[in-house]
Amino acid sequence: LMGDPVLPIITVDYNPPISETTRIRTMSVTELQALKPPPLVDVAISYSSLEHDGLGRYGDRLHPNGDLVAMAHLSTLVKPGGLLLLGVPVGG
Repeated sequence: LMGDPVLPIITVDYNPPISETTRIRTMSVTELQALKPPPLVDVAISYSSLEHDGLGRYGDRLHPNGDLVAMAHLSTLVKPGGLLLLGVPVGG
């Protein structure tokens, strides 16, 4: 993705990192939820993060199904025919 000079990159986090390049747009979860209409992306990547949603550790509200809610929301942001690459911990 970084090799393509045209594709924009958006990163979303409860505590967004600081980006010093104009190609990477950072925003908080709250900022993403406020966008109307929400952005549609060709590819969404989440690695070892959705399972933390709803635990209240990163400024999010406690929610027993926060991971499932976050997954459902993420799936609405991917264009039809797009890719959702999801990494979650497995095993003990």
